[in-house]
Amino acid sequence: MRVSVIVPIYNAEAYIEKCAESLMMQTYGDIEYVFVDDASTDASIALLNDVVDRFEDRKNSVKVLRHDTNRGASVARFDGVREATGEWVIFVDSDDYVLPDYIAHLANRGEEAGADVVVCDYYEERESGNLVEKRVNLPNAKDEILAGIIVGSIKGYLVNKLAKRRLWSGIAADDGLAMFEDKHCVMQLCFTAKDIAYLAEPLYVYNRQNYGNSMSSKNKGALIGDAIRITELTQELLREKCDDEHSAKMLWQAYDEFCIGIKGLILLYGTREQMHEYNRVCNKKRYSLDMIIKQPVIPVYYKAVVACYEKHLRIFIPVIRGAFAMCKTIKDKLRH
Repeated sequence: MRVSVIVPIYNAEAYIEKCAESLMMQTYGDIEYVFVDDASTDASIALLNDVVDRFEDRKNSVKVLRHDTNRGASVARFDGVREATGEWVIFVDSDDYVLPDYIAHLANRGEEAGADVVVCDYYEERESGNLVEKRVNLPNAKDEILAGIIVGSIKGYLVNKLAKRRLWSGIAADDGLAMFEDKHCVMQLCFTAKDIAYLAEPLYVYNRQNYGNSMSSKNKGALIGDAIRITELTQELLREKCDDEHSAKMLWQAYDEFCIGIKGLILLYGTREQMHEYNRVCNKKRYSLDMIIKQPVIPVYYKAVVACYEKHLRIFIPVIRGAFAMCKTIKDKLRH
């Protein structure tokens, strides 16, 4: 058995050495490494080559692909998959790193369970350098897993999921997505997979050191555009794949719960035009107060603005927006 590890790289010189070293030091032997340089302009690839040169036993298993122009992580991943020859495929982001038994334990779990996809727990590395363990607590039933991924209670990351390479032949990319491309791919993988296994062991370290400033630094218009697009793609996927009545009911409910969160995002940060586009995609669906309150993932201020919108109390939405912005400003000042 052979595992192909795919790593998209774009200007990751601050992190690539640690990432590459953690991959070269894996206890599992039969690994193929596919690094995809997405037109980096810094020293990322030089640093990567320095690391690879120190591991003679791994050197012949390393491929480095080069993009002439920056095409984004999603395209880089798919190019990596096309180059891969392993029975299994797994992704690692270039600013993250993994524990020594990452590949071995996932591959062994996949073989034991006869699974098509294996999911493990992970750590988040915070600004302080502390590692916070994140338990996935994956359900046994596939429809429950899919429902969790759709609503967001199970993170739709690609990086903690080992999958059979053959599954990728049926995965469709959406090049327009920047923020939700992982979720789109993971939903498709889970629909296609016959069996999904869980490894209750944190083996991946996800770098969240810049997470605190993420909302202020991202283009909110682009983020909301992606959020509306993923609701549309999820809707299309459910219409195509849901052929079991019980599963369909569960998954469409999860979809509605996810849409409540997107509606809250637009009400807090978006424009009237973006709300019109959201209503077009979701057919102006209204949500009951009970459903809004019980939504399992989104923050309370999202729920508050959606509840005001649905109950025709929209005069209070600017007040909630202002209070939220003030709290965020105070929090950012305290952080620095």
